[in-house]
Amino acid sequence: MFFQIQSNRDEVLSRYSTTCMRGILALVVLAHHLFQFSGVDLGFALNHTLQAAGYLAVGMFYFLSGYGLTRSSRRKGYLQCFFKRRFIPLYAFYAFLVVIYAALERALSIDWTVLDLLQSLIFGNSLVYLGWYLQTLFLLYILFWVIFSTIPNDKHRLLTLTVSLAVYSLLCHACGLASTWYESVFCFPFGMLWAIGQTSIDSALLTPRLTNSKKRACWFVCLLITFATILGAFVSLISKMLSAVCFTTFVVVTKYAIGDTKIFFNQVIHWLGTYSLEIYVYQGLFLCMKRQGVFAESSTALFVIGTILGTVLVSVVMKQVWGSIWRPLSRLLRLSQ
Repeated sequence: MFFQIQSNRDEVLSRYSTTCMRGILALVVLAHHLFQFSGVDLGFALNHTLQAAGYLAVGMFYFLSGYGLTRSSRRKGYLQCFFKRRFIPLYAFYAFLVVIYAALERALSIDWTVLDLLQSLIFGNSLVYLGWYLQTLFLLYILFWVIFSTIPNDKHRLLTLTVSLAVYSLLCHACGLASTWYESVFCFPFGMLWAIGQTSIDSALLTPRLTNSKKRACWFVCLLITFATILGAFVSLISKMLSAVCFTTFVVVTKYAIGDTKIFFNQVIHWLGTYSLEIYVYQGLFLCMKRQGVFAESSTALFVIGTILGTVLVSVVMKQVWGSIWRPLSRLLRLSQ
């Protein structure tokens, strides 16, 4: 049966499931960048699929962040400890990345200034390859905390956040930032919306009163809308932004449909999910070297295989390195209390 009825509603987007989803998304982003940097021509269909895969996967990451933050905000004291427990550890890790990338770029004879270094720690540019994602995520975190700490009504929170992101998108466009900075951000409030309305959504998608044929029809409509908007993404920026939201809908409805099938939700994928952030940020080390000609004499296959294996290895090692740095530092700063 394609659609499986979940006995526990919280299990549909459980921590285990979302961690597996992050593992899959990390691989999708890596495939997207390998396609871009390898310069191979795989034909019209695959070229456009891999090109679109980047912003669509980022949109899913935003969705999961918005969803997770909203669910977590229901816990007593979460908002009061948000900066100490969530924001500062992630920002400290990002600062650590800035140091690593600054050193690498010096070693590769890439010039950067003190102003570049300072801007990397704020917004708009980063020495960290793909660092725009984390800079945008920090902004989303701040907006989340301010809005959820000051506005008690969920509908008003969502409206305020959505309007704020519309203003943010217009400002990014006016400042000449690439569309990657904002084209997928509306998936963040969409994740919040899903978390707020989860009881109703679960009732609609999981209730046994709906026949399997109707559920398949719902999934098929989501599929058609998603691919129609993805095709439209090559027409205008607005349709591209809409396609990111449609894609998240398709992915999440598919998750409701297939349950925790071992094909996508297993221990290997879950393990990758625990390193999804590291896979995202450390692949840039190899992409940076590729751009500087380090792999100039290598075949495309060797570059792709080397980057995949190297990214995973570096992610595992550097997570341990950062942990050994952060644990005593957090105790010193009394952030672990």
